[in-house]
Parts: sequence; C-alpha cells; structure tokens
Amino acid sequence: MILECDLETHGFEPGGWRDNPSDDPAWREAMLDRIERTVERDKNHPSIVLWSLGNESGTGQNLAAMASWVHGRDPGRPVHYEGDYAGAYTDVYSRMYSPVPETASIGRDDSGALLLGCSASESARQRSKPFLLCEYAHAMGNGPGALDQYEELVERYPRLHGGFVWEWRDHGLRTRTADRIEFFGYGGDFGEVVHDGNFVMDGMVLSDGTPTPSLHEFAQVAAPFAIEVADMLTIRSRRHSADSADVVFAWSAEADGEPLASGELDVPPLEPGASVAVARPTLPELPDGAGELWLNVTARLVAPTAWAPAGHPLATAQGLIARAPDAPALRWSPAPRDPATGGLGSGLPDILGPARFEAGRLVELAGEPVRGPRLALWRAPTDNDRGTAFGSYQDADPTLPPWRATPAPPWDARWRAAGLDRMVPRVVSGVRVGELAAGPHPVGGGELTSRRGLRRALVARRARPGAGRRVGAQHRVGPDLAAARRPLRPADRRRRCLLVRDGSAGVISGQPPGRPGGPLQRGAQRVDRRVRTSPGEAGTAATCAR
Repeated sequence: MILECDLETHGFEPGGWRDNPSDDPAWREAMLDRIERTVERDKNHPSIVLWSLGNESGTGQNLAAMASWVHGRDPGRPVHYEGDYAGAYTDVYSRMYSPVPETASIGRDDSGALLLGCSASESARQRSKPFLLCEYAHAMGNGPGALDQYEELVERYPRLHGGFVWEWRDHGLRTRTADRIEFFGYGGDFGEVVHDGNFVMDGMVLSDGTPTPSLHEFAQVAAPFAIEVADMLTIRSRRHSADSADVVFAWSAEADGEPLASGELDVPPLEPGASVAVARPTLPELPDGAGELWLNVTARLVAPTAWAPAGHPLATAQGLIARAPDAPALRWSPAPRDPATGGLGSGLPDILGPARFEAGRLVELAGEPVRGPRLALWRAPTDNDRGTAFGSYQDADPTLPPWRATPAPPWDARWRAAGLDRMVPRVVSGVRVGELAAGPHPVGGGELTSRRGLRRALVARRARPGAGRRVGAQHRVGPDLAAARRPLRPADRRRRCLLVRDGSAGVISGQPPGRPGGPLQRGAQRVDRRVRTSPGEAGTAATCAR
C-alpha cells in the first residue's frame, strides 16, 4: 500500500501554477504539518511500503521540504510523488498515463530518450529508480484500455513495478426521482451548479459495487498465475512472496458448452516465480453430434480469506482439444431463379445457415422474424473522442519521443465534419449470380456470356442537407478490383459508379431502390455504360447512386 497525504492543488494548473501553495513560503508550515500528521498517524501499519506527498500539486520548495522531513522521520520507507519529474527529492520514478511506447522506454536500459521534464542526466537518474504508474488505464467510458500491453511491459522489464488503475468505483449517490424510482445521481442531479459532470463515474465497479467488464479483464490480465493449455499444462506463479499452497487447480471438460467431466490437477506447491508442467487429464471423447471439446483450468482458493470465499477463482485458461471433422459449415444455399428473367432475382431469399436474407437484409434468424442488424458506420462519441489532450498520431510516430502525438481536432469533430453521423445505409444492388445463358443483360441491356459465383456490392450513401445523394463508401466486390477499374470521364467520376469487368462485355448500371432492372435517371439522362473487357475475366457490375 502507498499512503498518500491529502494534498492536491490541481486547480492552479490552468493558470500555469501561479501562486501554487507547493512553492509559496506562506504555505510551508501548513504543508509540513499535514505530512507530519499523516506519517505519525499511520507509521505502525506494516502494509504501508511507501509514503506519497500528494497528487497533482505541481512542484516546489514546500514539497521538497515535506520529502526531507519524511526521510528524516522514517528512513526505511521510500518517498513517492509523481510531480517530481526530475527526481530531485523522491526515491521512486512515477508517472501517470504515460503511453505504452514511453513506458517501454522507461523500463529499458538501452534507451537514451529524454524523459518528461528531464535533462539527459536527470533521465538517466530516473531510469535507475523503481518505476510506478501512479495512475493509468483511465476506467471511464470505454476505458480502461491496453491493460495487457502494460502488464506485458511489467513482466519484461524488472524496473517497472506496475501501477494503479484510475479508479475503483463510480461515485454516484443513491437517490430517487419524484415518483420514487431509485437511481445513482451525479453531475447536477442534486441541483448543484458547479460539478464535474460524468467525470466522477470512472470506476471499474459501478456505484453499487457491480463489477464492469473491465474488472473481469483486469482480473485475468493481472492474475497471480499464468496457465497455458496445450499438449501439456504449464502453470507459472506470478506471485512475489507466497507459494501456491492455498490454491487448487481445477479442470473441467465441455462439449459445445455442456459439462462432461471435471476434477483437480495434481500440482505441487509453486514457489514465487516458479513454473511446472503437468500432464493433461484423461478427457472424454467428443460426443456424437457435438462440434468442439474444450478443456478449462482454473486456480481457486482452497479456504476462505478476509477478502474472498473458498473457491474464489484467481486465474483461468482454456484450450480447444478436439473439433468434429464433419462439423457443418455455414454455406450459401442456392436461391431459386427468377422466372421472369431466368436469372437470380435480387428480391428472392438467400440462406446462410439459420439466417435468411431478402434484398440483402436479414429478415429471419433460426425461424424467427427479425429486423436488422444493419450496417452502421457511426457510434456515439465517447469522452475520449471529444477530448484533445493526447492529439493525433496520424502525423506522429507513437513509438518515438515525445510520444505525445500532434495537436489535432478531436475525433468527434472530424467525424461530424466528414458527415459520418448522417450516413444512411441502403441496399443499392445485391445480385446473386450463377451460370446464365448468353442473352440480354437483366439490368441494363447488353450482351454477356456468363457470370460465376456470388458477388455483392454494398454502398453506403451520405445524405447532406441541400446536397444530392453521393456514394460514401464502396466495398470490394471482386478479387481483382484495382485491375478491373477503367478510367471514367469527369461526368462519370461525379457519379462515382464502381466499374468491374464482367466476362467479355459489361455495363455500368445505375438502379434506384425498389426498381430491379430499371436504370438510374439523372434528369432525363440514362447512365448505363457499355464497356469491353478481356475474354475470360469474370466479376460483376456494381450499381450506385450519385
């Protein structure tokens, strides 16, 4: 445990730390009094291994005086403070939210990159100290992120000692609406004018203690045992001091999620850092009709502790043992031919396993009628999408100093400027083709000899107020798309139609929704175009709206 003094002067940062108490002699005695009372109150707790001077208070002479007093009073415990970038008065190097590449450079012995706020000599001094992430992986919105990458660095570099995810719990307060519906209030819900909005809702558990998915991920990433399921089972202890005598390693076999057998592995107590290879237990055969057999291994507490009951899982892993060789694969079922054209009509159903589609849209799943899902290229922006603190890596190499990207508008503004929030998906063409006899093209006229396989063109258009319909995204419809393009005249480019070679002849065909076979009208002009292609080339024509 790190015990941190109750000190933060973060509000002075927007003003360039002007008049910050940390460097104002008028505050010296008050700040010394605070750290003295902190140490004297808790000095006899053996779980405390470091003293921290405070958080986000800039730097200055008063913080240095606090560190000096702690060193004299309790020389056996190191002193921590993240704001001492150059390491002038603290014993450990600490940072918050350093990117993964920068954190790697801190752990390496062969890096000469300058550290934040440090000269070359100060950087070398800081790299000689233990390193802590006093905050990282901000657990707000879609966070925390890159947990596995940070943990991998801690495993690789002995100097890195891990960190503290900000933060543990959401700070909503239980309250009720006027009609007595209970909820957790925050950010103005109590009539307060000055508040932090949703910035108090950034925990790995909700306000009532319910774990979020991020906590489950963190539990696996930071598990005290690493388990690998292969031909042999490999178990490695990641503990620092205790052996594994308090843990049992249980296994279970499942076929398609249904339990078949279970038991316990014979694993000798592991010393901290030790590994052992254990033979895989005898497993049942894959039952008839089942698709997959999986082996799960879980490390569980043998007895209850002050923090968890007996059987509490500490680490888990699984491995695929067997898969049925004749497991059915999802295949497209042939759709019936359109009697009017002899071809495959776009309005006729397509089948993919338990799913049925009409005109490219999912209409039935496992016998039940459904609506959607539909293609969506927009999501609601998160707080990080709206922020500008970390800039953009489009023009900066994230693996090189200073690891801080370049100033750029937030992603939210760039997405809206591109119109991504106004994109409307619609099926423009979904043609399922087989072997067709030579004859008139079923859409736009012209001759073709054959069309093979399944080709679909999916076009998403962007609707802008006062503007015509334009193609916003085009998806590849053939293996040789780049080679299949032909130069288009300026008028054709404005329509942004996608041309793909098809047999010995082909067309560019425009087709409005709901009118299979009808040409797209641009005023009174027909936009069909006939082209010549090389013999033997195959593909399809994709249609689009301008």
